[in-house]
Order: sequence, then structure tokens, then C-alpha cells
Amino acid sequence: MQRARGIGGLLFLWVLGCAASAPTITHRRSGATTSLEGLRGKVVVVNFWAEWCKPCINEIPDIARVTDAFGPDVLFLPVYYRADASSPKLSQWIETTPAYFRDRVCFANSGFLSHYDVTRIPHTYVYGKDGRVVGDYVGAISGERLIQMRAAIAMALHH
Repeated sequence: MQRARGIGGLLFLWVLGCAASAPTITHRRSGATTSLEGLRGKVVVVNFWAEWCKPCINEIPDIARVTDAFGPDVLFLPVYYRADASSPKLSQWIETTPAYFRDRVCFANSGFLSHYDVTRIPHTYVYGKDGRVVGDYVGAISGERLIQMRAAIAMALHH
């Protein structure tokens, strides 16, 4: 019984910690912090990535190209898969990447990441202007999946 209370207490503290940190993402370059709620009115493409994940890195140019083609009402947010992104090595690596990625990189706090399964990356979500998920893509996006994502974005823009 003592062990059950201990686990329950740890679970309570974890839930309390997640609730205490509002789910936010921070733009790496500008330092601007926002939430998905703060981006309502735009179509938002959230892509979870890691520097060691080749499929993640390989899909980003296509996602950037597709989202850019829709104009300023569509935001592409490549979000690092971990809350602890303070590594100088990661920062140096990001600086070597193309501008279409480097200038958009975002980091999320644990409150934001707790809403997602970031153990399965790449993982991309398309949110409509109303904040609802209109596309959920586990794994690399290319070929037919890229066409599907483009269609989800187009549909979200017109609703």
C-alpha cells in the first residue's frame, strides 16, 4: 500500500508540474513565446523533429515549400522533440542548416510536449484556423502524404 501511495504522489506531482507550466512554444531566433491558442486564425503546421532523425531532416524542405506556397496565413513550426534544448552542440548544428529551417526552429516547454507522443518522430500536425487538428501524420511526409498534407492545409484555409 505504501508503494501505491508513493507512485500516486509522484503522478500527482507530475500532473501538477505539467499544469503549472502553460503549454508554450518559443521561436529560437526571436525568443517570442506563444501557444497554439495564441495562433488561432492561422493554419498551423507543427512538425516534431530531432537532429539525429534522418526522416525528420529529409522531410523539412518539402514541408517548408508547401507551407510557404500558401502565404502568411499558414505557419510552419518545426518544434524540437525535447524540452531541454539548451545544448551548445544542438545550437551549433542548427546554425549549419538552411534558413528555411534555421529561421523557424521552435522549442517547446514540457507543458506543450506533454500533449504529444514525441517518441514517434517525425510527427506532423496540421491545425485549422479554429485550433482543431485537420491532419495528423506519423512518419516521414513525402509523395502521396505530402499531397494529402497540402490538401488538409487548403481545406483548413477555406473553413
